[in-house]
Amino acid sequence: MKIKAIFAAIAVAAVALMATSCYKSDTGNNDAEVNRVKKAAVGTWTGKMSELFGGKTVEVTFTETKVSTTGNFTANIKSWNWSGSKVYVTLDDEMGSNMYVEVSGSTMKLSGDSTTILANFPSTLTKK
Repeated sequence: MKIKAIFAAIAVAAVALMATSCYKSDTGNNDAEVNRVKKAAVGTWTGKMSELFGGKTVEVTFTETKVSTTGNFTANIKSWNWSGSKVYVTLDDEMGSNMYVEVSGSTMKLSGDSTTILANFPSTLTKK
């Protein structure tokens, strides 16, 4: 009986150690992905607005701390974050918008949690 209790305690400790180890590893990967997207996003991008918002082609310029469009929208980036499987920025606009940013090569995809994002940013852009 005593041997079973010792074995169970060792098994629980091993599982806890593996779970903690995996969690720390995932956090590191998330930080690396946030940094990759942040670096890749910096620059000027072009995209077409939804027809609902005029269908015009606009330029979007990212720095590490600011985003602006030729459609007269500018906001500071308060933070670059990770959620689930995506990188997002928190903006200092009046709605405190969160905008998801995906960059793959010369293509950027944007989406968000407010009408500010829909009204000012194309969903797909190309690096200029």
